[in-house]
Amino acid sequence: MSRVELRRYDRYRLGAPVVFWWEDAEGVRQEGTGVTRDISTIGIYVVSTSCPAAGTRVHLRVSLPSLHGNVPGWRLEAQGRVVRLESSEGDETTAGFAVSNGELMAKLKTQSSL
Repeated sequence: MSRVELRRYDRYRLGAPVVFWWEDAEGVRQEGTGVTRDISTIGIYVVSTSCPAAGTRVHLRVSLPSLHGNVPGWRLEAQGRVVRLESSEGDETTAGFAVSNGELMAKLKTQSSL
């Protein structure tokens, strides 16, 4: 039997570097790095060995590749809430988390404006 896709938004496969940060339960800033697996208008999936807890508000900075060799790429800054954690015992390449940013608090900036 085939699975029915229930998502209302298209997801795009994208392996881009991402830096993310959040505050832990004690209010201490934590930071991690990873690579996006896919991205949509309301969420991002991040592959990483360091994952915030489900329900945590997280800030993300994704470095998007340049579409032209001599022009700087773009940077997507977004924030949202961790809605799902995934892990595979013994395989760190599949561990990660999903962030939903339904309110789409995102900014797109050129890398040259950094």
